[in-house]
This record gives sequence, C-alpha cells and structure tokens, in this order.
Amino acid sequence: QATGNPLYLEYATRVAKGFRTHVTVQNGSWTWDKGIVPIVAGDNLEGSPDTSHANREAMMVASMYEAGIEFTASDVAMVGSTFTNIIWNQSESNPMFSNYIDGSNKPYRTVAAPGGNGLIYLGWNVLGRHSIQAQRLLAISYQMIRTASPLNASLAANASSYGLIEMSGTLLRNNMR
Repeated sequence: QATGNPLYLEYATRVAKGFRTHVTVQNGSWTWDKGIVPIVAGDNLEGSPDTSHANREAMMVASMYEAGIEFTASDVAMVGSTFTNIIWNQSESNPMFSNYIDGSNKPYRTVAAPGGNGLIYLGWNVLGRHSIQAQRLLAISYQMIRTASPLNASLAANASSYGLIEMSGTLLRNNMR
C-alpha cells in the first residue's frame, strides 16, 4: 500500500497463501503448525507455536485482511476465536493467556509459570478491531494491569511500558473503523 509496488503485493499474497497451508480449523478456531514445531528440552515443550511469538501471525492475518489480501472476515474471526476461546482462560476477573496457542500451559523456555508466556500486546491485540469479545478482553486486561496488584503471570508479562503503550494505542485504533 505504501509504495504501490506490485512486487510487494505479490510477496504478501505468497506469504498469506503459504501460511494458509499450515492452518487447521478446529471448533471455529485456527491452530497452525501443531506437531510441526520441534519439541526441545529447555525451549518449546508442546510442539505448538507459543502465544508470545504467534502475535506475528495474528497481526498478519488481521493486517492482510484489512488490506484486502487473501484473508476473509471469517478467517479473522477464526483467529479471534483462537485468542478468545483457546488462549484466554475465560475469566474476566483474573484473565490469563496460555503459554501456547493450543491452550497448553507447559513451560516455554525459561517461563515455567502458567500464562507467563501469554504476551498479547504485539499482535493478538489488533483482533479487537474485528471481535467485540477480544476488544472487551483487551480493555479489561489493560485496566487490570493499571490498577490490580499483584498481577497474575499473564498480566505481568504485558505490564511493561511497551505493553501499556501498545495496548492503549491499539484499544483506540480498534475503535476507529
């Protein structure tokens, strides 16, 4: 979009189509690369993408949809369902986000605490533009980070100055349609 160069559109389209080949639909949600990620002691113990690093895919799907590249509203809804129905623990009073996108809380690298690898402010947060439930969850999480004490492992993972800036800005962006 920025340059109008058709080569970049071709690249983006190829990346999106390639990612789609890794996706599995399960109960209205997307998972990807389950069983493909190597299980390595001291690293990934689940064999599924970890929630923190999977921010990139969530943002990619939403951004490409918004740019009219490959993904549909239904695709974004399924990624949103991954966030709100699998990763989130369904608690509004103590929201936590699993360490892996399949809902597992096995340790990830040096993060042993359940939900400690539940970083959501670098991509999962943009889904609030397309999901009322995701936006509500982000708003609740942001407010709790600002006011609650002590914070659970997931909220603490998102409580850095970067996390607060990113979440507040994205909450506003998500409301601008």
